[in-house]
Amino acid sequence: MLDIRVLTFLLYIFLQGGHCYIGEVGEDGLLHFSNKILDVARTATPEAGQPLALVCTSAQPYTSCWFTNPLGSTFTVTEGSVMDENGNPVPGITSWEGTDGQHTCGILVESYDPSQHYETWKCSLEQKDQYYQYLLGYISVSEEALSNLRLRQEVYPLRYEVSLSPNSSSTFTSDGAAAIQYTGTTSIQLKADLSTQCIVLHADEMTVWNTDT
Repeated sequence: MLDIRVLTFLLYIFLQGGHCYIGEVGEDGLLHFSNKILDVARTATPEAGQPLALVCTSAQPYTSCWFTNPLGSTFTVTEGSVMDENGNPVPGITSWEGTDGQHTCGILVESYDPSQHYETWKCSLEQKDQYYQYLLGYISVSEEALSNLRLRQEVYPLRYEVSLSPNSSSTFTSDGAAAIQYTGTTSIQLKADLSTQCIVLHADEMTVWNTDT
């Protein structure tokens, strides 16, 4: 069994065996994260009482799909239905309109309730080629990365060197806040205990316009 795990969060994406892609809002209005093997998406800005879409799309066809909610309940998804573990329709959750039973699988929570739907959902796609394999996508509904957000323990920093040059034209508002623009450089000495193609870094309340590596 090949188990490909794709961990996604609002603030970053880390993909095992692939590349890093920052979440972007697509033409469908959903916030997407992708490693070209599996694309996961959700409603860009979840709001209580409003519909919440959660979608997984795989490059290769799947044979079955199911979602696991933050409370641990599992729902099987087809083109026209969403069923619980007992084969009963799930109240308040329907199959997303773009679900095609081949590459794209999604659900639509009719009314987002933070007490039930907040935090991380898991999308599971079963594929059958020569062997069975599973794609697992983790989708965070958090506006901020509030829980279980940790850098990988196999990669850790030994030394930081940071240099910032603020733009003097940045202006403060009456409440003291400001959208401060700056340029700078960061040098990080790392130790990696395992081979990896991606390094995850934290960023909060920042918009990165461009990078040079």
